[in-house]
Amino acid sequence: MATPRMDPSILEIADIIRYPAAEEAFLREFGLVPTPSARPQATGTLQGRPSACEYWGICKDLGFNPGEPGCDGEVVTYNRRCKKGIRPSFKCNRCKKQLSQLRGTDALHAVVETDSPKSSLERRERTSLPVVLVLFAASTFIDVNKMVCSYSLRYYNHGSYPMNQSLMVALTEVFKCVLVTAVRMVTSGSLRMRPSSKFLVPSLIYMLTNNIFFIALHYVTPAVWIVLAQCRIFFTLFAYNACWSCKAHFQLCADQLTGSVPFFLVATIVFSAAYGLCATLVVARLDNVVKYHLSATSSLLNMFALAALFPDQFRITLAYVVLLFLLMVAIYLYEKMFVLPHSLDV
Repeated sequence: MATPRMDPSILEIADIIRYPAAEEAFLREFGLVPTPSARPQATGTLQGRPSACEYWGICKDLGFNPGEPGCDGEVVTYNRRCKKGIRPSFKCNRCKKQLSQLRGTDALHAVVETDSPKSSLERRERTSLPVVLVLFAASTFIDVNKMVCSYSLRYYNHGSYPMNQSLMVALTEVFKCVLVTAVRMVTSGSLRMRPSSKFLVPSLIYMLTNNIFFIALHYVTPAVWIVLAQCRIFFTLFAYNACWSCKAHFQLCADQLTGSVPFFLVATIVFSAAYGLCATLVVARLDNVVKYHLSATSSLLNMFALAALFPDQFRITLAYVVLLFLLMVAIYLYEKMFVLPHSLDV
């Protein structure tokens, strides 16, 4: 004879209060919350197909490729050639996503259930809203100050830098290294680091990029440089033409700030190093698209700051507004990630 279900005891309720997992199990046991549906499993070899081409299911049903959640391709076994021989892997015949079969059929769903920090969804869940706002505000504030100080350094030094721009980049990286070392000492209490030659190529590219930025300030203001860097080559000629056609209406008195060149030099190095660290935190803690929103916000603030501080060098024109609008549209389209209809797929 079946034993009738009894009401939960006081001890069970106490356990529920203490442990969230027990609360979920309790609610599911008494039917207060629905039991989660099982994930679609691999269906094995499709009838009528040869055994060498195993069929595992539809890509979107398996959650095989989170980058294309609507993909209706078939996931089959694909024998991939490598140095160690032939290795079977799972492959979607539409989106071409591949995963090794060394982990068994669990690899079909591993990309959805992984705890890797590369998942932007999990990054958003772990990072609280106050932290997001603080990172965004700090990065924007530092970026605007870096741009203004970098341009002021040349503007108030009669059109030239007080030292070689490559040396400025080197000092910035040294200061950044000191900051990172200090933070590591405080957080871990150790200076153990693992050198790697893989950082040589990115470091070289980073050095060239920073040198190009300081050289570009000889010809354009930071506001124009930001738009050029985002819109790339297609709008370069049009933007430069619009920039050089601007006429100055009034001029700031620079004699009072000429003696502040050492201050702008130190501020440029400090803000450049701080922005590099903030950009790293944004990429590590937030979604990658936040970088583009950050760039758009900095572009707007830089536009108003430079128009107020350097009216003889930059003023807001229709051409610049159009370019900035195109930048905002590009960021919006990147975030939406529109999926083309199947009839337009190539």
